[in-house]
Amino acid sequence: MRGWWQDLTDLVLPAECGGCGRPRTVLCPQC
Repeated sequence: MRGWWQDLTDLVLPAECGGCGRPRTVLCPQC
């Protein structure tokens, strides 16, 4: 079962990088 903090993180953090689609970051360091 997923923790409530993971669900909260899904709401707070973007699903993927705006530059390359890498998960869990607005823009990953490579972008």
